[in-house]
Amino acid sequence: MLANPAGSGIPAKHRGDFGIYGIIDQQIYRPQNGAPDSGISVFSRASLSPSDRNLFDTYIDGGIVFAGLLPSRPKDRFGASVIYARFADGARAFDQDQINFGVMPGPVRNYETNLELTYIAMIVPGWTLQPDFQIIWHPSGGQSAREAKVMSLRSVLKF
Repeated sequence: MLANPAGSGIPAKHRGDFGIYGIIDQQIYRPQNGAPDSGISVFSRASLSPSDRNLFDTYIDGGIVFAGLLPSRPKDRFGASVIYARFADGARAFDQDQINFGVMPGPVRNYETNLELTYIAMIVPGWTLQPDFQIIWHPSGGQSAREAKVMSLRSVLKF
């Protein structure tokens, strides 16, 4: 048991940690005579790590970015992405122990999924505004019965 009340209170020590990951980032379309970073690009990342010493053991995301496709807005970008993160077996077992010992009311964390939509608009050279909208299913791994919705606005000034 991870949270054994008869235990010494000294956490188990694990030597070393590692992970494996891969990244794909590819431009799949570029308009004729377009800037090198214009067009449509896709990306994905995935990682795996030991379940007994990491909060997440599986992570994958992917998305698409549309850049400079409107002739009247050549510096603007629109992006959409999806993220999935699975809580590791060790973290899930710890949650179950906490529930069994009456320390924490359920449920056991399982995963978190996020959908993000964002737009970067160049207002004038050196100033961008970026509205961003996210829906998060199972925030904190399912501890809440509701999904979270987040709206933000970022402003960047370069001078």
